[in-house]
Amino acid sequence: MFPYAVHFAEAVGARIYGLPYRQFLIEKESDNGFEFVDLTGNYGSSALLAQLTSRPAPATKTRPSRPRQRRVAALLRRARRLKRSG
Repeated sequence: MFPYAVHFAEAVGARIYGLPYRQFLIEKESDNGFEFVDLTGNYGSSALLAQLTSRPAPATKTRPSRPRQRRVAALLRRARRLKRSG
């Protein structure tokens, strides 16, 4: 939602507060015009270009997870035991 909420507040000339847990409060009756008040100190630049270009590429999963590897190994051991006994 950030920085789009900030740009909306700027468009309507309202004060917006950045709250914890990715929440915002837009002050409806603002006499001073647009202002962004970061109450958490965690919000960075509200420039759209910085937000759109800083996203990393999605990670690709190349190897199966360890629980899956363990499950497959257990199944192979069981199959070998059954083959020997049968």
